[in-house]
Amino acid sequence: MSDGEGPVKRWYRSLGVVDRTDELNDGKEEIIINSKGDLASAPYNLVPLVNLMEDRYDQLDHLADETQQRIYDKIRRKITHINADPVRRDKIMDFETKMAEEREYGKEQERKNGVRKAISISRHLGMPDSKILPALVDEYQKSFTKAELEQMMKEV
Repeated sequence: MSDGEGPVKRWYRSLGVVDRTDELNDGKEEIIINSKGDLASAPYNLVPLVNLMEDRYDQLDHLADETQQRIYDKIRRKITHINADPVRRDKIMDFETKMAEEREYGKEQERKNGVRKAISISRHLGMPDSKILPALVDEYQKSFTKAELEQMMKEV
């Protein structure tokens, strides 16, 4: 087991946005399992789940709990069955591709919002557009063309 990125288990409840002490008390609790987390500090009963999520099936054999072993064996069989079906596999791959595209779109929108904020702040501080544009081109040339930056300046 190796040190990963953050804890394996994170636990959340519904809290107020303005007043963080105001709990919704809707009975909902969300647990997020981070399969890239630090297994050394993970609860013992979550280690097999993390191994399953990371396709480390060899580490799922001979679990101490017989019921847990049956559950993980059934999940492995289901995953194998799904992966063997080309139609399902294609749907999963399409879904994963769409998710990656959505993540990239979100990142691009964040970068655009950052540029717009920089333009707004620069103007607020009295910097002329003739100085803002070269600074933007220098800072964001890997993400946006000069024409895109000029368009964002027009929009702000």
